Amino acid sequence: MATTSRVENRIDLWLQAIVAEVAGLSEVVATWAEESEDNQLNYALEWDELMDRYAVIAGINSNNRLTPQQQERFRALRNDLKRALPLVKQLGLSLPPESLETP
Repeated sequence: MATTSRVENRIDLWLQAIVAEVAGLSEVVATWAEESEDNQLNYALEWDELMDRYAVIAGINSNNRLTPQQQERFRALRNDLKRALPLVKQLGLSLPPESLETP
């Protein structure tokens, strides 16, 4: 049981981090041109890591292994990411690793 709880906690943290980053994309766009090339690269690498975590969560979701609350948060995140795709593309960041259409 402890392992399940630990995994659920990790997923909760990952969801929280991705949601926060997606919510802040418009601010990133506003200051992107002023950022150094190193800062832009660091941000892109951090974004890639978040998209890797998103892919893990999407896989767990497709296997129906998220809690009901996590499923709801994941659906909301998927919708937020879908709306944010123009910003993601504008920044030249990696696209989400799965379709954002609700299955």
